[in-house]
Amino acid sequence: MIMERDKKAEVLELIFRATNEELYGIYPYQDGYLVHGVFNILRFDGEGRELWSFAGGGEVFCTRDIQKYPPFKIKGDTIELYDWNHVHYLLDVNGHLLAA
Repeated sequence: MIMERDKKAEVLELIFRATNEELYGIYPYQDGYLVHGVFNILRFDGEGRELWSFAGGGEVFCTRDIQKYPPFKIKGDTIELYDWNHVHYLLDVNGHLLAA
């Protein structure tokens, strides 16, 4: 059990170093992690290797009204995003833009 926690801490440290930006959250997802950064959404595998990243239209993934426009939401096999200007993005789990 301690070894698992040490491994997880090591992976999270790799993710923090790899992102080079402020992070709003790191979420376990399938066999890795989804990362909600200020300007990027990223996916890492369970070893801390970046699988993909997505940058929107240049605005931060943060909103003034998080109840109406939640900036980051995992919905099954999709990731729903809103940026500061309330532009909506829908990604699949591979980082492909499905709708904007």
